[in-house]
Amino acid sequence: MTLKEVIDKPRIYHQLVPMEVQYEYGTIKSVVQKLKDIGHPVSRLKNTIGSAATAIAKSPSGMIETMPDFRRPGNSSGY
Repeated sequence: MTLKEVIDKPRIYHQLVPMEVQYEYGTIKSVVQKLKDIGHPVSRLKNTIGSAATAIAKSPSGMIETMPDFRRPGNSSGY
């Protein structure tokens, strides 16, 4: 799996207030159903989660790869 594929995966979010699990569009239906089955109130986010991740990886050949998150504006730079 590439860094982009990992960063782009749908996210699940819970902050205690409100007391519900929120999930992004594209979350696997069986995961959402399991959350419901174990008693979590769930809702789908209308937009993406406000937080963002960034990733840096070093390939076996020594190449450095960076990947910004589409959820926030920005890009990666190398020096």
